[in-house]
Amino acid sequence: MARAIKLVVLALAGLLFLLVSAVTALWLVVQTDWGGDRVLRLILPRVNRELAGRIEARHLRLSWSEIALEELHLRDPEGGNVAQVRRVRVRWAPLALLRKDIELRAVTLERPSLSFRRGETGESNVQRALSARTRTAEPPSSPSGRATDWRVDLRGLEIVGGLLDVRLAGEGAARHWHAQELDAGLEGRFTARAGEQSWLRLRVRAKTSRPMAESLRVNVAARGSWRPGGWRVE
Repeated sequence: MARAIKLVVLALAGLLFLLVSAVTALWLVVQTDWGGDRVLRLILPRVNRELAGRIEARHLRLSWSEIALEELHLRDPEGGNVAQVRRVRVRWAPLALLRKDIELRAVTLERPSLSFRRGETGESNVQRALSARTRTAEPPSSPSGRATDWRVDLRGLEIVGGLLDVRLAGEGAARHWHAQELDAGLEGRFTARAGEQSWLRLRVRAKTSRPMAESLRVNVAARGSWRPGGWRVE
C-alpha cells in the first residue's frame, strides 16, 4: 500500500514538473522576437473580425513586466489611416493584479498621430473604425450605482513628437485644427473605491498651425471621488 502511494506521488510530481517546464518554455518562446510576432498574428485577426475597421502592428515584444508594440495603425473601413504610433511601450506590475490594482509604471507613445474627421452625418472616422463589424441592437443599460474594487495607478504616460489633425464638417464653414511637435505627460490614480480619491495631472505642449500659428501650453490638475450615483470633481 505504501509503495502504491509512493508511486502515485511520484507520478503526480512528474506531471507537475512537466507542466511547469512546458509553461516556462512557452513563456520563454513568447519573449523572443519570433514568439511575439506569432502572438501578434494570433490575436490581431480575431480582433479585426469584430471591427468594421482594422488594427495593424508590425512587431510585438513581451516580457514579464513590459509590452512593446511597433508601427501600430488604426484604419477605417475604407482602409484610410486614422491613427498610428511608431512605438508603444508599457511597463507594468503584474503582481499588483492580486490586490486588484492595475499599476502602469510607465507608458510611452512615440510619434503618435491622429487624423480625426467628422462628416456631415456627425459620425467620425474613429467611430467608424472602432464600431462592430456587425451591429446588433442592444438594450439600454442603466448605471448600477455601485463602486468597484479595482484601481488604476498611472505612474506616467508620455507622448513624444505627436501630431493631431482635426477636420469637422457641418453647418456653416468647416473647421480645421492642426498641431504638431505635441508632447504630453499624464499621471494619476483612477478609483471608485470607497474613501479613496482619484486625481490626475496633465501637461501638454505643442505648436499649432491652424486655425493660427502659435505655441500651446496646457497644465491641468484635478481631484475627484466616487459617490453613490456618480463622480464628484473637487
